[in-house]
Amino acid sequence: MRRATSPRLLSQAAQMLEDGASYKEASRTLGVSHRTLSRHLPGRSQWTDPSEAGRFGATMRRSGGAL
Repeated sequence: MRRATSPRLLSQAAQMLEDGASYKEASRTLGVSHRTLSRHLPGRSQWTDPSEAGRFGATMRRSGGAL
């Protein structure tokens, strides 16, 4: 059985994706599956260069996930 995804969590995820996080990075930070995010927020990931995604992920980990 699936757990309901809260509107607040989806709002946070949408903001992270708009700020450039990948689905996987946002899902790790928020504690949900990247498939859940891609199902609820399709087409939102904006990375074209994988190295940019890596740098963003490292920054998020160092900051504890704070935007």
